[in-house]
Parts: sequence; structure tokens; C-alpha cells
Amino acid sequence: MDKNLPLQEVVIVIIRKDNRFLFQKNQKWQDLSFIGGKIEAEDSSPLEAAYRETGEELAIQREIDYVLKPLDPGIYEEEKLSKRTGKVTLYRFYIYEMLMKKDLSDELNVDENVWLGIEDIRRPKSDSHLSEIVKTIFPILNI
Repeated sequence: MDKNLPLQEVVIVIIRKDNRFLFQKNQKWQDLSFIGGKIEAEDSSPLEAAYRETGEELAIQREIDYVLKPLDPGIYEEEKLSKRTGKVTLYRFYIYEMLMKKDLSDELNVDENVWLGIEDIRRPKSDSHLSEIVKTIFPILNI
């Protein structure tokens, strides 16, 4: 890995229920992606960033509704062209899994969220609109 590249740290939250996985429609990029986002300066750790992003995107409460735990491999790094800046960037992804403390079906089944089965992710149809990061990260997960 080139240490001189700009670094972008990102959290990803995997949400699984009955062998189906939750993805969110990204209106800006017109694709389906993981819950998560960039680590911000005010985040004290990647885990705190993951809780913040989950709360913002899903409007559920940490510790009451769910907890997060690292998911193997935990951290994944990749050099790739940033769509946002147009520059090659080192991306460091921190990967977490959500453990639900109660049934969150009502909270999670909203228009911008989509549940996909494992086969729909591993062998997507050409019109599935899975984001590049889903296509890259999902195969390396220990699921």
C-alpha cells in the first residue's frame, strides 16, 4: 500500500436477518450499499462512527435496539479511484455486524432499505445495482 496516498476511513455495518442482508439505496450514486459512512473528526473511534452512522441512517438506538461487534476480517484496505475527488485514495474499511436486541422489522423496512438474500449478493443480476464496495467487501466476509 502506498503510504503517500490520501486516506479515507469508512465504517460498514452488516445487518443480517434470516439469511437476508439489509442494504440502503444511495440516491447520489444510484446503487445499493451497506449502512455506514466516513469516519468524522469528532468520532472517538471507528466503533463510535459506526454507531453514529447507524443511528443517523436507521433512526434506531444503540444499546437499546442493537449492539455492534467487529466482523471478520475487521479491517480491509484497498487503493482505488475516489468518485468524489477523482484521485487514487487508500480506503480503510472497518467492518461491523449488528446484533439486534429486539425485532426491528418496522424500523428497518422503509422505502430506502432493501433486503437481499445471500445468492442475490453473490450472483447479482446485471440490474441489481449493487455498489462496487458491496461487490468487493461481501466476498471477503466470514459469513
